[in-house]
Amino acid sequence: MPIRATVQAVRERGGKLGPGTQKFLKSLSIVTVCFALSKVFSSLATIIVARYLGPVNFGEATIVLLVGQVLSLFMLAGLHVSLMKYGAAEENPGPQAATSAYLGGFTTLLVAAGTWLLREPLTQLLGTTEYKLGWGIAIGAMFSGYAMMTSLYQALNLFKERGIVEVIFAFLLLPGLAVGHLLTGGEYQTVLIAYAIAYVVSLPFMVWKFRHLLSPRNLFATNTREMLHYGAFACLSNFGFIASFLVQPLQLEQVHGEGEVGVFRIYSQGSINLAAFATSIFYTVFFPKVSVSNDRAGIWRRLTKAWLRAALPLLVMFVGLQTVIVALSGKEYPLRMEQVVLLAVASVLITVQATYGQIIASQGVRGIRWGLWLSIMSGVVNFVLTWWLVGPLGITGAAMALMGNYGITLAATIWVGRRVIGTASPA
Repeated sequence: MPIRATVQAVRERGGKLGPGTQKFLKSLSIVTVCFALSKVFSSLATIIVARYLGPVNFGEATIVLLVGQVLSLFMLAGLHVSLMKYGAAEENPGPQAATSAYLGGFTTLLVAAGTWLLREPLTQLLGTTEYKLGWGIAIGAMFSGYAMMTSLYQALNLFKERGIVEVIFAFLLLPGLAVGHLLTGGEYQTVLIAYAIAYVVSLPFMVWKFRHLLSPRNLFATNTREMLHYGAFACLSNFGFIASFLVQPLQLEQVHGEGEVGVFRIYSQGSINLAAFATSIFYTVFFPKVSVSNDRAGIWRRLTKAWLRAALPLLVMFVGLQTVIVALSGKEYPLRMEQVVLLAVASVLITVQATYGQIIASQGVRGIRWGLWLSIMSGVVNFVLTWWLVGPLGITGAAMALMGNYGITLAATIWVGRRVIGTASPA
């Protein structure tokens, strides 16, 4: 992320960091340290389980986790994003917290029930079983609760505590894997049980911490319609994510088998997953701050200058981490440098595009509408490229599809941002 590049650019101009910028960078640094530590634990868990399960079982677990992640997007209905957007502007975000949490709980139950009722056509569409779909529903519901509570940390600017929660969750994966092994004897469910334990242990503590804000007395004591409207667009804007990060593993599984999905997951751990992780670090601090800023055009310009300095070092980091993770995962995961480089380039594009997209989304309903159109475009482009390239080229084709998709999406995001950010009034 462009933290150091931003500071260096200011110093070279002979300027000083203002109090707001200093506070932002301090918060971002704290979150970065905590998230980096959590990434060490989660990467260690991934390497252990990849070596232990092998590509096929590891690929099966990956598909179930992806299904759960996609279902959670609909379960949350974008309300966690509304909570950060509107809660960050309030001294007491109790009404926003209670409204988002209770409505989010309702939509979680609704989506879970609807998914199970439609399990027969869905299992045929996804090429999976009812048992795996049931696991996906459970993982999605648990992740939804976790995402809602961590969004409340961000709305309250509790960035240090938010980072600590991430470390605890990642650390819990390690004993969770041990429990999963004892219960399954080394099947793919080992990973699912580890995640379930991490969610079940961490979630109640967060709910208890914020119990005063989540009181039913706060329910609907806010502009619920506006929050729902914003959340709906935020939810629909996940189309690009679904069409990219669920379609590719499914296409790989159907054409090349579950083992190829497991190998792709290992490469992703040091590239596109890390890009999503790095983006979440920035998002944790950046989105609540930019949502209440009156100088988004200035933030856009400073971010552009920072990325011009940070893009190349980030590319080198992605190449290095992929190489290390693949090498540590064992002989069943062959190291192919063309895939490493392609995924590294794609990861840089993903990270840069996401940070610009956050500024656009912070403009309120108008910005999130633009985000929806960008997401639809991204999803369509990725779907076409994936269908065209994954069949003959496998993981290399998936990497090329991601690189092409996010190159086009980044160009479109910059085009939208230059027209929206400079003229839109703060929302």
